Amino acid sequence: MRDPLHAVCRLKSFPTDAALSPSTSLGFQIFALSMEARRQVWQFATTLVFFHASEYILATIFHGHRNVTTTCK
Repeated sequence: MRDPLHAVCRLKSFPTDAALSPSTSLGFQIFALSMEARRQVWQFATTLVFFHASEYILATIFHGHRNVTTTCK
């Protein structure tokens, strides 16, 4: 049998419906992010794309287009 106090504590730590995005009606939950968190996610994604694109360009310049692939083998 489950401990009812443990279940209550677990429910208190779960975010309220106001903190969840509208996609909860689709059956999955995405937690709402603050504007600062969204900015950081976009900054990270932009940095990641820039790093890999510049790495590919530099590899193409130094090693030639035929010697550079976009996939790992």
